[in-house]
This record gives sequence, structure tokens and C-alpha cells, in this order.
Amino acid sequence: MKSNNITGSYYDIGFKVGSQVKRFFQPPPYTPEKLEFSRQCKEIAKQYIPDLLEEIKGFCAGGNYDLESMEAFLLALGFEFFNPQEGGCTVFVIGSNLTESGFPIFARNYDWDVSFQKFCEISFIHPEGKLKSISFSDHMIGTYGGKNEAGLAIAILIAGDYNGKWQPGIRVNLSSRWILDNCRTTEEAVSFLEKIPHVRGHIFMIADKENNFARVETSPSHVAVSYAKNDYLFSTNHYQAESLKEFSDPALVFPNSLERFNKVKNFLENRKSKITKNEVIKFLSSHKEGVCNHVEFDGIKSGTIYSWITEINKESDTIQLLATIGYPCKHNYEKYIFS
Repeated sequence: MKSNNITGSYYDIGFKVGSQVKRFFQPPPYTPEKLEFSRQCKEIAKQYIPDLLEEIKGFCAGGNYDLESMEAFLLALGFEFFNPQEGGCTVFVIGSNLTESGFPIFARNYDWDVSFQKFCEISFIHPEGKLKSISFSDHMIGTYGGKNEAGLAIAILIAGDYNGKWQPGIRVNLSSRWILDNCRTTEEAVSFLEKIPHVRGHIFMIADKENNFARVETSPSHVAVSYAKNDYLFSTNHYQAESLKEFSDPALVFPNSLERFNKVKNFLENRKSKITKNEVIKFLSSHKEGVCNHVEFDGIKSGTIYSWITEINKESDTIQLLATIGYPCKHNYEKYIFS
């Protein structure tokens, strides 16, 4: 997995990243419909995440990209795909009373098209005047999860059973990046997710130093929040909240989302003693008992292309986590530190 360590203003961060990728990246073509959708999303982004629009401007300047083309790519990423079946992630958080170390454990497997593994990157980012974070993504701006210096951890999952259309709003990779840059507590992150428009159905898992956990299930017209205090929460790729059932089509659920859901449920509910970090790593890395995946949908090879785990230490401001570079069943977890 590539790594990137960048500090500065949002414009400077974008400029540096654009300068790095300009030799090998060009945004894909876009349709008139996608361009119009991204323009509507931009107007919303001006209200809620203006700093990240500045980062996109810097990215275009650094890489000599057309701004409108790049905004169509980043603000409406995935607009062409209603229900991408090669997805399928697993996230869970375990409270400190349930762990041997006495710290909450946050764990995440990221499943996607294996061909995207070469784009995966771990970023050490410190925007000027904002919080430092370690985060993960397979594109240039935004993140699909990570941890910041306040001890806040977040990860996102697609709600595969979401049956509605895309609506103008803030795409999930940008909202999660904004949260890592700005939020210190689960409540702050939830408040942000409750007020912003969402482009489609996604699920967020959030945890902080005070053992406050939240699963935030979103759609463009409704958000449902489930809280836990020093217990556990988990999600795969389908809605759990009753209030979102009207936006759910069971026929759209990813083929192994229910299987992974039941494995996590069994792992957490049937524990005989306090859970260790090594037990969590074994579960993330296992095929039979755990949630490491190697699957194929319509000829597209998919699987767990990276995995990460962190203990949230209430006394430390150092950002530490363990992550695999590739399939967790075949690669060791390595330590990453941002102090």
C-alpha cells in the first residue's frame, strides 16, 4: 500500500497530491447527466465542506487538470453504478469492558474489486488548523475511514440494499474525511451526518475515546442512528434500522453480506472471555470462521484488499493502527504511527 504524508493548507495539500499523480492519472470521461449532478453537489459542498473544494482546486492546479472534470469525478464518484456488487465491507467496534486490554477496539475489512488494490493508499494528513489523521482510500481526495489525533475512528460501508436514486449531496468519502479533520467525539460526527444531504444509502461506524459508539445508516431522505456505550456495534452491507426498511430491497443485498453479518454477530455474542487484539486479527484474516473474502461477481475478482484495526487509548494523542497491505489472510498487519 502506498503512503502519503502531507501537511499544509487545503489548497497546498491538493496541489502536492495533484503534482504527484499528474504523470499517470486522468479523470475518466463523464456524461452530461453526471456533470449536472456534480454541479448540484458542488453547491451543497460549498455550504458544508468548503475546505475540501479548496483541496480539489489545489489538486487541479498541481496536476494541471480541468476543474469541472475533476469535480465531476470526485463529487459524483460512482454515479454510473447503481449497485456495485463487487463491494462488501465489514466493520465492528468493541467496548473497553469487553476487551482484554481495557481499550475499545475498532476493526475494518475493506472489500472491493481486486484491480483497485494498486490504487489503495494510506494517508498521513494534517490540514492547517485541523486534526491530524491516518486514513485509507483508493482515490486522491477523501477517505473511506481512519483515525484522528482525538481518538475518533470512522469507517464507511455501502448499503447494498438501498433501492432509491442518487440525490445531490455530500459523497461518503468527503463526509468521512471532513469528520476526521474536524470532529473529536462521536456526537459531533453524528450531528454532522444528520444535517448533511447524502447522495445515496451508506452506513457509517464511529467510535471515540469515551467508549461512545454509533452506527449511522443514511439515505438521501432519512438518517437512523444506533448508539452503544462500552458495548459493541457492527455492520456489513445492508440496513439494520427499521426506519430505513422502506428504502431497502432485499433482492439487492450483496451475496455475502448476511453471511458476514452472522459471523460477526456470533463472534461478538458468543465470546467466553474478554476479546484480545490478536483474536480480532485472526477473525479479520480467516475465511471459514471470519470475514476475509475472495469472491467473484460476473467475472470480476473481488476480495478484502486491505484491513485495519486500532485500539483507542484514552490517554494517548498518538495515532496508531495496524493495517495489512493486501489480503489479511496472506499478509501481516504492520504498525502505522502518526505522532
